[in-house]
Amino acid sequence: EGVVQVKIGAADWLEADDRSSAGDWSEWSITLAAHTEAGNATLYARLFISEERISPIDTVRIILVDEPFKPPSKKTPAAGLLITAVAVGLAVLFKRRE
Repeated sequence: EGVVQVKIGAADWLEADDRSSAGDWSEWSITLAAHTEAGNATLYARLFISEERISPIDTVRIILVDEPFKPPSKKTPAAGLLITAVAVGLAVLFKRRE
């Protein structure tokens, strides 16, 4: 029941997309229009059920940058640590067999 609404600064509230498998808004996303000015901004989010039933507003400070979005690389430091841990584990296993 209801929808998550998001806005940046003094802009109008926009409806987010529910990405949760249970349809409970525990995971959501939103695509925002390109900003016109770089710098600090505030992102606001709330659950809107009706004019009489609106959750408290959550806020977070964000920094808008004048660069195109670059998705994270597939090779992350965490993946490197996992590979190292597996290699060490295999080395210990083979050492025990000797």
